[in-house]
Amino acid sequence: MSRQIFPGFSTSGVAYVTTSTADPNVAYWRTYLQYTDGLIHELALDDVNSLNYIDNAFTIGPRPRLNTPIAAVSWNGFEEIRVYYITQENKVQELCWINNAWAVGAILGDVVFGCTWLCAQVRASGATLAELRVGYQRPANPNTITESYYIPSQSRWGVRTYPSMM
Repeated sequence: MSRQIFPGFSTSGVAYVTTSTADPNVAYWRTYLQYTDGLIHELALDDVNSLNYIDNAFTIGPRPRLNTPIAAVSWNGFEEIRVYYITQENKVQELCWINNAWAVGAILGDVVFGCTWLCAQVRASGATLAELRVGYQRPANPNTITESYYIPSQSRWGVRTYPSMM
């Protein structure tokens, strides 16, 4: 008999971010997944010796498309978190944890209907963000990776596409 780990969990992707401290008994974990209610949920675990999660449903931003991937990154402890998902309109949407609150971020681009993957990377040193990168499959170039990237010194998102013959 198979049982779901999280009640109401759909077949979408799952994204994890973690941060640790100098104390080996203190670590913070965040799990992002889509429930059957259609919303992205953040499961927050602040006690490494427990599985008592705090469930935070995201009710901001465009509705996610059911059963699609999720990506997440964090830096500077958990002072900055970004969660990326695919909307019902087949767009990559960003949600931002800034100043201890969630906010709707940028719409990064169109994705192929039925896209099964989404990835995110961050390059930062402490609180100083150097670059964010989010990869997805774009209708204009479905046979390769399209990457939206943010470099703070440019104060804007850019888009680049990997060569299709790598």
